[in-house]
Amino acid sequence: MSNEAWKDTGDCAECRRKDYCRKTCSANKRRMERIIKAHFIRSAVTGRIYPKLAHLAEEKQDG
Repeated sequence: MSNEAWKDTGDCAECRRKDYCRKTCSANKRRMERIIKAHFIRSAVTGRIYPKLAHLAEEKQDG
């Protein structure tokens, strides 16, 4: 992997700057947003954030 891979992946374990960074970089923020969008969903009714499967269970109870 190249030295500049941290710019693409946002994975702090691979980052060449991990020993001296002080705040979350943009690449890591984008990575976290992708993970959240992939695994969680916001309920239109309550506005709460649920894991995708829990949200489907809530809809079954209401329906």
